[in-house]
Amino acid sequence: MQTRLPSAYSAANFVGPLIAGFTIDHSGYAMACLYIAIFSMAPSLMLLVRGSGLPEGERNETPATGGIETLLAEPGIKKVLAASGLLLTGQDLYRVYMPVYGHDIGLSATDIGIILAAFPAASFFVRLILQYLISIFKEDRLLAVAFYVTAVCLLLMPLFTTTLMLSVVSFILGLGMVGCSQPIITMLMFSNSPKGRSGEAMGLRMTVVHFTRLLGPVVFGAIGSAFGLLHMFWFNALMMSAGGWLSRPETANRAGSDR
Repeated sequence: MQTRLPSAYSAANFVGPLIAGFTIDHSGYAMACLYIAIFSMAPSLMLLVRGSGLPEGERNETPATGGIETLLAEPGIKKVLAASGLLLTGQDLYRVYMPVYGHDIGLSATDIGIILAAFPAASFFVRLILQYLISIFKEDRLLAVAFYVTAVCLLLMPLFTTTLMLSVVSFILGLGMVGCSQPIITMLMFSNSPKGRSGEAMGLRMTVVHFTRLLGPVVFGAIGSAFGLLHMFWFNALMMSAGGWLSRPETANRAGSDR
């Protein structure tokens, strides 16, 4: 189940942009919205028919103690939360501004869909070798490298105008931003959380993620209006560089020594 869920998520992110782009070019925006609505209804129907067959969770007999303050006091939790917020904000900004940039340089909806599909497609490849990479570089070092690779790709993105080159850069971007960073952040969140409180830690992470997704569009929308489209890629690259600096092993070692 742990390997199937990320693969299914990546497959959905790969197929979605392709279907949307192709449908917009050949059937119009209205039909594209209709197809998306139909796909969105499918999970509800599946739950109605087979929802009772889903496995139940196991209750933890050891009661967890302490509130959010004690959870945040754990070494590494704040660092992982900050990295997670930066990563998800960067992903959202890319998915929003990449189509805007593609439209601005005259690409068709199908071309934009191909470029966006290359982004999650990278996760299929990198997750086949992720354990091997972790065994060589360790989680924190690999996460820092993934952030820096992402930053470089965001800087290079506005320099290209062809579907092929943008798809290549989008694929490499997905290697770091989706394929490596997301699973490693989840692993670090589990490993840094106290025993019996991993679910609470993941819930706190989702709270931070939704808060950044609430605040991000307002802040970066204003930045984009003030400085222009090109600067949005630069701001995103700067944010990913901050995530790389935050994730570097020295930060983790210092946090562990302060415990």
